[in-house]
Amino acid sequence: MSVFDKISVSLICSDPLSLDTDLKLLQQQGIKKIHVDVMDNKFVPRFGIFPEITDLINKKYTFELDAHFMVEDIPRALNEWNKYNKFTKITYHYKANKNRIKFIDELIYESGSKPIYAFDLDVDEQEFIDVINENNPNGVMILGIKPGILIQEHKPELVLERLKLLKKHATNIETIMIDGGVNFQTIREYILYGANHLVCGSSTIYKNTSFDDDVSKVASIKHNLKILKEIMK
Repeated sequence: MSVFDKISVSLICSDPLSLDTDLKLLQQQGIKKIHVDVMDNKFVPRFGIFPEITDLINKKYTFELDAHFMVEDIPRALNEWNKYNKFTKITYHYKANKNRIKFIDELIYESGSKPIYAFDLDVDEQEFIDVINENNPNGVMILGIKPGILIQEHKPELVLERLKLLKKHATNIETIMIDGGVNFQTIREYILYGANHLVCGSSTIYKNTSFDDDVSKVASIKHNLKILKEIMK
């Protein structure tokens, strides 16, 4: 088992002008998973990437791709992305879709993916546990920050509280994902308390990385991956 089995690299944090070169570097360094943010500028105030990019990645590389759907119309998004991609996991937001969970789960399973429920930290703790135990999703995503907002304060202590709840009350969850606030200071504790899929981006893989200088960028990415290896041994 590789130390990188528990992380996926956030595609939206990568350098769009040298994506192919950077993906080749990540694969050579042992990265196996890529995390794709799908956004419509309605559900969250940003746009994501378009399906053809991940179609090209699938054709050229062997990365496992999972997707985080931050869109208002999940069935439509699924229909469009399924023309190009087969994600191993698709995350969608519980709070905005609580009245149609079973319907969306069925669509995701039919697409060949596994559903992951995303929970904001403001969801009531008891509701958090009840929803998981009642619906038995493949996994949960705990959001350390508000999705789609570029600069904000993360709250690792609240993420840890959610991990402790899962460890105590929902032991059958296959995937426990953390997105937002994953950095060199929080990773060790997140894993200790049960997280097994960490979305890594600007605070880890691409920390202190300049997209203006390819030589220094490669050096920074390699340096950051070395730190990750040490932390996750």
